[in-house]
Amino acid sequence: MEDGFMKTWQECCSNFNVNPEVGLSTSQVQGNRDKYGPNGTFSLIILKIEGSIAWHFILELPAEEQKPLWQLILEQFDDLLVKILLLAAVISFVSSFDQAFKIRMD
Repeated sequence: MEDGFMKTWQECCSNFNVNPEVGLSTSQVQGNRDKYGPNGTFSLIILKIEGSIAWHFILELPAEEQKPLWQLILEQFDDLLVKILLLAAVISFVSSFDQAFKIRMD
């Protein structure tokens, strides 16, 4: 359904074939799971309170797996420019030891 937030609750119920008095049947729930997949839990809550009807959509997505801290740090160095700068730093560090050794030998 496009622009569901702009529709009335009656239009939403008719679009999803929902009886506001009862809700979704078990077969409708299974059909929606088959159609939209098991990647999230989608619920339509319809309440009848003192003659008025209120509805609410709930979408719960599964939590993503979090990467370990060491992997996040390692990903920061996965850029060609960063690798070039690290190589330059290592070369500079090694050459400074070489120069210090030559000074002591003289």
